[in-house]
Amino acid sequence: MQTKITNAFKQAMLNKDEDSKRVISTLRAEIKNKEIELRTSNKEMNDDVILSLVQKLIKQTKDAIEMFKTGGREDLVEKNEKEIIILSQFLPKQLTTDEIDSILIQEIKDNNISSMKEMGKLMGVLKSKYSGQMDFGYVSKKVKELL
Repeated sequence: MQTKITNAFKQAMLNKDEDSKRVISTLRAEIKNKEIELRTSNKEMNDDVILSLVQKLIKQTKDAIEMFKTGGREDLVEKNEKEIIILSQFLPKQLTTDEIDSILIQEIKDNNISSMKEMGKLMGVLKSKYSGQMDFGYVSKKVKELL
């Protein structure tokens, strides 16, 4: 995944795409910081860690969009929406809500989940199987509906 990010950064530089260059540069800095943090705990950088960093940046950007909408700053909303599009290229294919709904029903059945007390167990299973492919905000709401 780091190779994909590096190649995207090089391509952004070649294309003189300042937005992509800025966003990918931020991601690369986050990765570098995480590598340093992991070194002190004798852990290795891998694609799952990078994926979680991308998801974290997207979540932060979505939160910023909500604040900018509240403040009436449409120019910043637009800028941040572009950032999400740029970051999303590093995520695996996202599942549709219909696909997520059918997976949830199947996983609830397969894992004998019958109450909200077991929601953590279900979320753990889903995160291990579908990390980066689901919007877990939506998943959480849907699980509450189903249970």
